Amino acid sequence: MQFIASIPNGLVQLASWPTNAQETQLFAGPNLSWPLSVSKLLDSEQGGWARMLIDGEQLLGYCQLKPCSKGSIRLCRVIVHPQHRRQGLGRLLIAHAIGFARDQLRVKRMELGVYQHNQIAFNRYQYFGFKTIHQSTVASNDGSQWTIVEMEKHLDLHG
Repeated sequence: MQFIASIPNGLVQLASWPTNAQETQLFAGPNLSWPLSVSKLLDSEQGGWARMLIDGEQLLGYCQLKPCSKGSIRLCRVIVHPQHRRQGLGRLLIAHAIGFARDQLRVKRMELGVYQHNQIAFNRYQYFGFKTIHQSTVASNDGSQWTIVEMEKHLDLHG
């Protein structure tokens, strides 16, 4: 397994993972609509960095980093291949994103938003030291209300 910058072949695979509008919103937030496409994913990567976890030709996981203010970056769109979930790959993706942001991009702060009902992701971010800073309610694709939890982590540039 290795981490690489985003490639179109990986995006073809990624576009098929969410199977409905709710899964797409859970992964991508309200700004990407279902069905996903390579062009939508490429557009979402503009102005940031996308990282893929691959094993040979197979995409296992994906995440994006977007600049949000001086010295700060936003971790977004973290997803693991549906057949490879609950195997620790999400932890690998988050750890890689933190290291990449700290060591390559030299940012001091990382932020993210996670839906409160996505308890596995929320717990994983807490495990990595992210702290809740704000909560708000947003409408989901089906009109129901979802609570989004904004979190942050301060990065040690010397560690």
